[in-house]
Amino acid sequence: MNDIIQNADGFLQAVKIAFPKKVHKLLESGFKSLSMQRIISLNSNARSVEINSHTAESKIYRLTKNLRFVKLFSKLLLKLNLINEGDIVAVDFSDFKGFQTLMFAKQTKNGRTIPLYFDVIIYPIKKGSRNIFIVRTIDEFLKIIKPNKIKLVFDRGFAIPYLIEYLAEIKVIFYIRIKGAKTVFYKNNIKKAKEFQKGKYIVKAYGDKPSLTVTSKPENCEQKSNEPWYIISNDLDSIAEQIRQ
Repeated sequence: MNDIIQNADGFLQAVKIAFPKKVHKLLESGFKSLSMQRIISLNSNARSVEINSHTAESKIYRLTKNLRFVKLFSKLLLKLNLINEGDIVAVDFSDFKGFQTLMFAKQTKNGRTIPLYFDVIIYPIKKGSRNIFIVRTIDEFLKIIKPNKIKLVFDRGFAIPYLIEYLAEIKVIFYIRIKGAKTVFYKNNIKKAKEFQKGKYIVKAYGDKPSLTVTSKPENCEQKSNEPWYIISNDLDSIAEQIRQ
């Protein structure tokens, strides 16, 4: 347990460099209250690390109500070198019964991901608002990590013309899975993605000329999911095997 506390304290000291000195005490109080113990309630957790209960409740209130303070956390991405040139970042939605979180997570060499950034959209929403929200949040994330250039990976739910056209316009490398029934133009013919053999092809789709990569069928997979991946990308240089990985 002592090792965990020491490591956590070391992490806190490293994190502080991204925040103005005037909020260091507030940051430290919040970190110890909410990161090192099971969450009971904001006030209860705060009182466990502050001698004076009124001080504890005041600090946790100031911490959670100040939206400007929350925005400071994005500075950690660069201050702690969490983002580097050429990193692969997966983008995905998580549903929490009425609101959805758009999450950005960095892929590591051992196949895991490190959460980097997120934003929340609350339902119900107006038609088209979800697509606008996705593009706006991606734009915010890219501005935070600028000038680092990364590659974005999306699952099939993101095969949205509005998004793909935006990514192509700002010249961000992307990889988006599409359904096998999606049609593209290839050599002046209309073909479904599932009609292509394994390999990489330059096609016409989404108002541009992206590549379509068809992977091998995954092994040891349930029968209903046992189909190749179809990946649309503006990465025209990498070979099919590199894109599949």
